[in-house]
Amino acid sequence: MPRSLVPSTVLALVILSGSSLAAQTSLSLPAIELSSGVPVSGVAGRSVLSYFGVSVSAPSRLMFDLTGGTDPQIFLAKDRLPTFADYDVRIGFGQPALNFQVATEPGEWYIGVRDVNLDFPFPAETFTLVATLEEATQSPPLGFDLSSGARRETSSPAGQLQYFTLAVPEQTSVVDYVLGERFGSGNADLFVASNSYPSLAPDGTVVGFTSATSSPGNDDRLRVVAPPAGQLVAALHGAAPPGYENVFLRAVTTPFTFTVLENNRDQKVTGAAPMHFRITVPPGQIRLSLQTSGGTGASHLSMKLGGPILSSAVFPLVTADLVASDDPRKPNDATLVIQNPAPGDYYLLLEPEGAAGFADVQVKARFRSSL
Repeated sequence: MPRSLVPSTVLALVILSGSSLAAQTSLSLPAIELSSGVPVSGVAGRSVLSYFGVSVSAPSRLMFDLTGGTDPQIFLAKDRLPTFADYDVRIGFGQPALNFQVATEPGEWYIGVRDVNLDFPFPAETFTLVATLEEATQSPPLGFDLSSGARRETSSPAGQLQYFTLAVPEQTSVVDYVLGERFGSGNADLFVASNSYPSLAPDGTVVGFTSATSSPGNDDRLRVVAPPAGQLVAALHGAAPPGYENVFLRAVTTPFTFTVLENNRDQKVTGAAPMHFRITVPPGQIRLSLQTSGGTGASHLSMKLGGPILSSAVFPLVTADLVASDDPRKPNDATLVIQNPAPGDYYLLLEPEGAAGFADVQVKARFRSSL
């Protein structure tokens, strides 16, 4: 279900098998009017649309989250009943769950629902549509929740932003976004910000983001490196008419993985990618030393107190008293010493220098409380 980030009006629509389109409505056109928390019944088949409507009195965001059915579709139009050929927004094809939000101007908005795998007189399955209406002046804006590994399918006209929020736990290494389509069309661009919301500037461009991908079509990948804990907000934007239709967004969080080092014990490692280690230093220590030696290839040692390191170029590191070998025959020999170290978890990063990586490098951490 959608999660409103501010107080909003929730319109619950339940479409039931065998129901009729009884016209109890103040709308101008024959449709069942949505009202807050009131179930409205209808039927959904392949060749017939069930119509529902909502009156919008001020510029707003109208968000839909539909679950159930086998292959539902939603058609949305302003001040007219949508048809299979005439609509402002269409979403759904091959997905049992549909999610989208539309920036709506004042007027009457009509929703047509069908299920392309069902047809009369065969019974229709029950499915649920939740519509949330929010005035556009409210902040923060309305958004869909993303969970790691799950995907949301969506559509939108051009010139609008749709928001998708992802909870980012502590010690997350990367978040990988995938934007794709299945029977989709148009072009959606992806913008991501940490603990804030991208927005539209007066000239229609997207501002307030930290990462973005805007390649043609809807086959994009975006990696956010070492995001801070909290919330990542992804915004989809259709820059050119008619927008985009039936695209999906998925995000996957990957936690840091590291090897625990034991005090004063060597560990031999081999790798072509950065390797992470952790050593816990108890209170009362007078010296902490970290050492790499031997092996082949070349590596670089970094250390940080209190949190993992993804890259030596990203985080401020404890690099005082780092002594590296000047001997080209010993490219992996390095020692990092900290006097009177603060207690806690120290994280080490061993990075390869060059594509070949390193092999059989000895890693050793040692702390002591007396001379």
